[in-house]
Amino acid sequence: YFNPTHDEFALRKAAYYFPAQILGAFIATFAALGVMASAQKVGYPALPSTNIGAGILGEILGTFLLVYVILNVATVKNLAGNSFFGLAIGMTVTSMAVAIGPVTGGAFNPAVGLIGVFDGGAGASIENVWIYWLGCPLGAALAAAFFRLQNYEEFHTDNTDLKFLAHATHQPGQEKFMSHSNCRDRGAKAVATESKEDATETKVEDLTGV
Repeated sequence: YFNPTHDEFALRKAAYYFPAQILGAFIATFAALGVMASAQKVGYPALPSTNIGAGILGEILGTFLLVYVILNVATVKNLAGNSFFGLAIGMTVTSMAVAIGPVTGGAFNPAVGLIGVFDGGAGASIENVWIYWLGCPLGAALAAAFFRLQNYEEFHTDNTDLKFLAHATHQPGQEKFMSHSNCRDRGAKAVATESKEDATETKVEDLTGV
C-alpha cells in the first residue's frame, strides 16, 4: 500500500505497486475462472449506466473515503497496534459497495477495474473501464492531501508534546494507543493520585465529622 507518512517511501518504490496490483488482478481473475469454470459466472466492476460523469464522481468519492479511512486507522502513530483497523476498513468497503456500487460498479481500485478486461467481459461493459483509472487515483490523491492537512503532527513534530495527552506515553515514536501518560511501561495500569489540596480537604472533613 502507499503510506505517505513514511518519507523513505520514494516514488520509484511506489511505482512498483502499479504492475504488482495489475498482476494481482490478473492472477485473481484466472483463479476465479478456474473455480467458477465459466467466465459468465465471474463478476467484475462495470459501469451500470451510460452516465460517465456520475461514474467518475462516484469512484472519486468512494476511493477518497476508503483511502482516507485506511490512512487514519492504519498509519497514524498514535493508533499503532489498534484492534479496530480491520473493522473500520471492512465496514467502509461494504458501505461504499452498497451505496456507490450500483452507480459505478464499485471498483475503488484501478487494478480491480481490469478484471472485466482479463475476463473477456462484454464490450459494452468494459468500454468505460478508463473511469477507474481516472476516478480512483484522483480520489486517493485527495485523501492523501486531506490526511496530511488533518494530521499535521505526523509530519511536523517530534511527538514530545504528545506526552501531555491522556493516551500518550513518554517515549516519542513508541506505540501510544491505550497507554496512559503516567504509565512508563506498555500495558501497565494507571494509578489515580490525589493532589495535596484534595488530601488536605479530606483530612479536614474527617476532623469535622469527628
